[in-house]
Formats: sequence, structure tokens, C-alpha cells
Amino acid sequence: MKILKVKTEKRSLGNFGERRAAWYLIRHGYIIRRRNYTGGENQSAELPEIDIIASKGDTVAYVEVKTRTVGKEHPNEPRPASAVTPEKMQKIMQTALWYSAWHARNKRMRFDIIEVYVNEKNRRKRVAEIRHLIGAYTQNTVRRHR
Repeated sequence: MKILKVKTEKRSLGNFGERRAAWYLIRHGYIIRRRNYTGGENQSAELPEIDIIASKGDTVAYVEVKTRTVGKEHPNEPRPASAVTPEKMQKIMQTALWYSAWHARNKRMRFDIIEVYVNEKNRRKRVAEIRHLIGAYTQNTVRRHR
């Protein structure tokens, strides 16, 4: 499973959150199928990556992970899930359709968001909370916001 290796603080935090989200899913009975999936080799660069593709039973969950540091946000700051715009949802759905056509036929599709909240003390990261938003959006959700 590949993880982007760009050396920025933001990417490092994102990679950490994705690892913790994958571990959370495994502990809750999911099988991780792919991480950082961008579609087939012939796909256009317009399709975004899907952070985690996991399965449980007859359902494949396409998971977007959003990680935030606790204490840096303001009380009125929106939840991390709000960073997943309708446009991004639509693109993730397109990538998911590509994946399901090749790897997950006859499986139910579900689109989840996992919010990972991290405490950072002395450069050591510790997860404060993980929120799994199961079925966070659907095709109908995206249509309503357009």
C-alpha cells in the first residue's frame, strides 16, 4: 500500500491520519483493499485519489480521510468533513465506479468520511478521536448541492 511521500507538515499529518483510519477500520472488521487509489493506469489526471478502499461483507466503502490537529482550530471552525466538497464527492464517485467495474462487481458501494483528530505534543502525534461517518454522502447528496 503506497503512501504519498511528499515531505510537508500537512502531508505528514495526512499520512498519519490515513494510517490511523486504516487501523481503525481493520479493528472494526473491515479488510483494506487499497490505499491512495487513483484508478487504472489509463485514467486521466482529473480523477482524485480515494484514500482508503475497504470492504466488509458485501459492501465496499470508499473512504475519504480528513485529519486535523486538536487545539489549532477555533470553536466556530467547521468539521473536517466539510472540506469534502460536492465536486470532490462527484470525482471520488467516478473513481469508485472505475474501481468497482474492475474489482468489486456485485458489491454495494458506500461513501464514508473518517475524521481523525490528533494531539501533537513534542512532535509526537496521538489520536484524540476518530469519527467514522458511515454513508456520509450519496449520488443524491451531490445532486442536491449542485
